[in-house]
Amino acid sequence: MHAVESSTELRVLTKREPMLFVKLTMMPGPVESISASIAAEILQTQVDAGHITIALSPQVLGGALVRICDVHLYAPLLGREKAEIETALDLIALLLAVTHI
Repeated sequence: MHAVESSTELRVLTKREPMLFVKLTMMPGPVESISASIAAEILQTQVDAGHITIALSPQVLGGALVRICDVHLYAPLLGREKAEIETALDLIALLLAVTHI
């Protein structure tokens, strides 16, 4: 999330086409689908390694984590003053019952 926030190219795009960026990243579609699949794969890897236990399927939890990250990372495009990355990380840690993300 920090790398995305600091990306010069994404910053230029969000300033030039904020609504297009919101539509591409926050609505159902390829970006959400790929992000959720990657999150699900990471979750499954962590479950298989015995690092975490989750109460939902990796696909469902992965999709929820992507949404949490989106709304906090892109908060400035949704009317907030700045990105709320630490809040997103705290929420993810809470959902995964871990102490540090």
